[in-house]
Amino acid sequence: GVWDLCFNRMAHFRQKYVTRRPLKLLEALLVSLLTSLCVFLLAYSFPQCSNNGSHTCKDADNWGEWCGGTSDNSTCIGSKATCFNASGWICKGGGNSGKACRGRGDCEWRGGSCEPVQSDESFGVRLGCPVGQYDELATIFFGTREHSIVRLITQAFPHVPFSNGSLLVAGVTYLFLMLITYGCSFPAGLFMPSVLVGAALGRLVGQLVKTYVDSRVFSGAYALAGAAAMLGGVQRATISLIVIIIEGTANVHFLLPIVVTTCTAKFVGNAFGREGVYEIGLRRKRLRFLEHEPGWLLDLCTAGDVMAHPVVSLSVIDTIGNIVRALSSSRHNGFPVLSLGAGGGRLEGTVL
Repeated sequence: GVWDLCFNRMAHFRQKYVTRRPLKLLEALLVSLLTSLCVFLLAYSFPQCSNNGSHTCKDADNWGEWCGGTSDNSTCIGSKATCFNASGWICKGGGNSGKACRGRGDCEWRGGSCEPVQSDESFGVRLGCPVGQYDELATIFFGTREHSIVRLITQAFPHVPFSNGSLLVAGVTYLFLMLITYGCSFPAGLFMPSVLVGAALGRLVGQLVKTYVDSRVFSGAYALAGAAAMLGGVQRATISLIVIIIEGTANVHFLLPIVVTTCTAKFVGNAFGREGVYEIGLRRKRLRFLEHEPGWLLDLCTAGDVMAHPVVSLSVIDTIGNIVRALSSSRHNGFPVLSLGAGGGRLEGTVL
């Protein structure tokens, strides 16, 4: 909600000072250059590699645990332990066929064998990390946002998708980049970046709570609530947003925290301004739209204060000539239809 106030101020600045086409072109070039410099410098300045789940331990006491590629000699425990290119292990043949296994003994006692399961896709962007690992900031900045958001919301301990430092850097950076790109003269979305920022900062809070308060906490719930709060504060949507998040994630059991965070974000945002980013954008483009709630001045008005005088009306049974004269002599397009009777008749409806 507080950040929405910054969007409002930035939109006002652009509407006041960045008006000519050469200035808009120069602004687009500068913002593009600044965005590229920020993400590349941060990704190379704060390298943090994590296992992507494409390699797991084999012939080890911790068979099936994630490891950091074939060169990882420290994760897998055992004299014959190796880091193998397999995202999982499954029994083939025998009575346990199709079940997950974490060693030969899980399958051999029923006549099967524990075989590797290899995946063609691996999560994340490597950048400077070895095979089997991904760079956390590079994945957030250069990777597919949808995949990062899914991992933020669903992935649980011990496979933490991003460290606290990476979440903080990514969340703050995306907030800054969203602010400077909003209203610029090139297409830049708001919905998915808002979800990513909310999920990253929410996951950060969840991981801190899990570390210092209660180890039973699921950090993904905080990420989901953070995404809902960010969208609620920026867009000022409530019911529709809650329905979209619940239906999209199928997390009905998180309904209460999502409702609380969304409504709280909306109330905080309303304390600084009544409009969301989309209403601000419409006003900046000078496009007419119907507001969600009328202003307080309209409570003092009646229909007679805004209607045309004298009233041009039509009868329930009227001639074509009268209708043509009414249309040609009036500048508005709403005409009350009256029934014939004493005292001027009764209102039967309106023709637009």
